[in-house]
Amino acid sequence: MKAAVRIHTRLALRGNIPTFIDISAGKLPAVNILDQLLPKAGEFDIMNRAYLDFERRHHRHRHGRFVVLRAKKNTNLRRRYSNPVNRAG
Repeated sequence: MKAAVRIHTRLALRGNIPTFIDISAGKLPAVNILDQLLPKAGEFDIMNRAYLDFERRHHRHRHGRFVVLRAKKNTNLRRRYSNPVNRAG
């Protein structure tokens, strides 16, 4: 018999005390935890390769969050546009 536990934690950068902890069975989809975490501006979401739900990620981006994602090897991304960069500043 195999069993798994999944732990999702939100840490505040200004301290070392978790502001959110969720413990769930390993069989439940991990991406669903994003629906329970209310987006707060200026925070970072650091996610593993499994979080490729771009609609959820874009929703969090619109609320001022930063998303850091470790992509899968077979992820096929294309740049759709670029913005000019002022390298003097």
